[in-house]
Amino acid sequence: MKHTYTCIIPFYNESTRILDTLEIVTQVNAFSEIICIDDGSSDNALIDIQKQFPEVQLMTLPTNRGKSDAIAAGLHATETSHIFLIDADLRSLSDEELSSAIKKYETHHLDMLILGRHDSNLFVKMNRGDILFSGQRILSVTDLHHIFSISPDKYQLEIAINTYMRKKNARVAWMPSSLLNTYKSKKWGFFSGVSHELSMAWDIIKYAGPREYLRQIRLFAKQQV
Repeated sequence: MKHTYTCIIPFYNESTRILDTLEIVTQVNAFSEIICIDDGSSDNALIDIQKQFPEVQLMTLPTNRGKSDAIAAGLHATETSHIFLIDADLRSLSDEELSSAIKKYETHHLDMLILGRHDSNLFVKMNRGDILFSGQRILSVTDLHHIFSISPDKYQLEIAINTYMRKKNARVAWMPSSLLNTYKSKKWGFFSGVSHELSMAWDIIKYAGPREYLRQIRLFAKQQV
């Protein structure tokens, strides 16, 4: 059966960054749907998206509930077989690279493909955080529904996906990319950004535990395509 793809992009107070991302994503022919979920933003990004990208399906959460809940809302509105998850704040994004990722996913008959981040520091790379916690992933709608049945919260989605895929012995690979993330300290200021980073780290450890996390560092998604 031919794969069909929905691109899901959650966002929260991303200002013009989400517009830059959509400028690229809307050029990818493989996407049957593009769903953006506003996770309780207080800026005008939603209005700007409606004006500039009328083809994009928009959803709004009344309050900020976190990335996991936002993606879950988008998942329930999806009508395709597969999902391409993309963060709203990426830089150096190209439609050619996204299309190449889809082609590699299909050519290698993968259950999941992760796009590694380009700008990670040495500490992050040593812990393989540029791969393990990258928000850019392709996987099936069926698998993502199974993952959400475990109820990952806030920043736990990536570690929950990894844990599910590892226990399933799924075919998982990663590919290098030119994608650059916008650090939280730049978006929200130093102290607020650091607070969010620490909250994310705690969510990860709380969900998986140190043993599972170390197992993923050593063994998970080692194949490069």
